[in-house]
Amino acid sequence: MPSPVPEIRLSSAADAEVAALLRQRGLPGDGFLLINPFSLWASKAWPAERYAALIRRLAPAVGAPVVITGGPSEAAAGEALAEAAGIPGVVSLAGVLSLAQALCLYRRAALMVSGDSGPMHAAAALGTTVVALFGPTWPQCTGPWGPGHRIVRGLPPPSPQTFRNDAAGTHIRSIPVAAVEQEVLDLWDRSGGRRAVDIAE
Repeated sequence: MPSPVPEIRLSSAADAEVAALLRQRGLPGDGFLLINPFSLWASKAWPAERYAALIRRLAPAVGAPVVITGGPSEAAAGEALAEAAGIPGVVSLAGVLSLAQALCLYRRAALMVSGDSGPMHAAAALGTTVVALFGPTWPQCTGPWGPGHRIVRGLPPPSPQTFRNDAAGTHIRSIPVAAVEQEVLDLWDRSGGRRAVDIAE
């Protein structure tokens, strides 16, 4: 029987490009905190002001740069979030990377904070620990694969399809900043900010 463990193969050329971009932006080659605040579904997206508050709390506590990631349509929102955080060491790469490059970025992170999204699953498949924010979906159905990840929930939705009719974001907005902060810091303390898999330059 085939293994159910997901596997993503990375482009060595794309990985070299990401390494060069990180150096250009004054970032380390790995070990940073990655924030993926975006979703195709507004009902799954934790409010930007809470991500900004989370970054302000976490950045000095973890002592590592914070990198914001997102797709081509999210470049302006990524820059706005970095500015709203209002502290040094926060860099947005949203809208900067190709898909192949973004996957390489996920692998280089020490930890990703994300909602229920494609990047969340990709990061988990690449061996990056994920703190996943679940609002209108069920983590038992679509949670990150593998050990070591953390799920943060607020008000549980009645159905895994609640994301289709929760336009007000009732469930994702019920997650407090402090709950996410606690999970990230606990994992960071356990790992010392190290990745489970070393990156060889």
